[in-house]
Amino acid sequence: MIDPQLKSELRYLINLSLEGQISDAQYQQLNEILESNDSAFRYYLELIEFHQALASSNWEIEYNALFSTRKMMGMLEEFADYEKNAPTLEIEKPAPQREPVKMLKVEKSPRVINKSSLYTAFVSIAALVFVLIYVSLAPSPASSVAMITDSLNAQWVQSDHQTDIGGRLWDNEGARWLLKGTVKIEFDYGAEVIIEGPTEFELESADKMILHSGRLYATVPKRATGFIVQTPSSTVIDLGTEFGLEINNIGSTNLYMFKGKASLIPGQNGDKGESHILIAGQAKAATPAGQVREIELKKQAFVRKFDSKTGFLWRGEDEISLADVVGGGNGFGTGRLQRVLDPGTGETWIHGSSYRETIFLTAANTYLPYDPHSFIDGVFVPSSSPNPQIVSSMGHTFSDCPRTNGEYYEGIINGGGLKGIGEKRALLLNGVDYGTRENPGIFMHANQGI
Repeated sequence: MIDPQLKSELRYLINLSLEGQISDAQYQQLNEILESNDSAFRYYLELIEFHQALASSNWEIEYNALFSTRKMMGMLEEFADYEKNAPTLEIEKPAPQREPVKMLKVEKSPRVINKSSLYTAFVSIAALVFVLIYVSLAPSPASSVAMITDSLNAQWVQSDHQTDIGGRLWDNEGARWLLKGTVKIEFDYGAEVIIEGPTEFELESADKMILHSGRLYATVPKRATGFIVQTPSSTVIDLGTEFGLEINNIGSTNLYMFKGKASLIPGQNGDKGESHILIAGQAKAATPAGQVREIELKKQAFVRKFDSKTGFLWRGEDEISLADVVGGGNGFGTGRLQRVLDPGTGETWIHGSSYRETIFLTAANTYLPYDPHSFIDGVFVPSSSPNPQIVSSMGHTFSDCPRTNGEYYEGIINGGGLKGIGEKRALLLNGVDYGTRENPGIFMHANQGI
């Protein structure tokens, strides 16, 4: 068995080798691991065979990656050393069969070149060259590599590409433009990427994509370690991570690490320098000139999770405001202040837009399920019924709820409510008003439930 940390490091080095981005020091490190660990060598062979199966239509890249000049010379040197140092083997020669020796006189004849054979050889070589050129230039067959798993207010520039939720994405479709909105893409190897418009990107394989412009947030489980994002100024190789990636106005690539670690290699195709390993809490920028510098980590710069059914969109905020949810928001400030949810009818209205003369209302001992696409399950008003009070759409009950007269006051409000038209009621605690955007609070009479 291979140690998990060694396996992760080995996969990282092998991916660098397959992409042609491995440095001399990393190549030496890979060789040392393979020479000293039989399990690591077997894993290396399995991964190489796996890549060969996946990229069988792209043989020229495999050939360059697997049989580079350096590796081929190494193999030849090993054969030469073996031949030089191998022990001498004595082979028993069979007894010669004695036959009468006849002396034959051989006359030297002039050498004649068969023009037909020469022409055949020339045609064969030309055909071989043609086949090689055709294979290298012919487009490889398309492969389905990912799927759109969610989409929120997305607008695409190209309408001929698949953009629906559940639609499959292919590796030969070229660049895609997401003009606005947010989409979630899950790659077949397990990596999940959230893309915010405006962004231009394309998919190369089930474990590699290109980000031409814009931003994305990637969540990569352990089974997908080695996921690659290539940009105009860098190559990012994940090592089991969550990271945000953006290309700014001057073409630099900004990498923000939130979990795990990843490798940032400056330059197009990683050709401008050594790998920079980033861990959680770090952020670095790679410039088009190949320079790498530290930058500030932006904790709320990327959409990390979203749900199109509820409109939920999370950028890494530490707290969720339940008052904002009552206001019809997603918990992060999108709800309306003074929004009232009536637990007796399930209706909503805005306090102040229509003033109600009757503020003491009566409701039956029932549970009202709310909008299934919101974060509120339902509302209720306890009354004098001897039956247990239902407190959820799943049928949960509160048997110890005391009997009431069934009356409730106004409703459940995001904020302090109003005493009258334009006159706000404060929710003061230790001198702080909790009915504002800065200090959210819920006004709710005791005989109401949500």
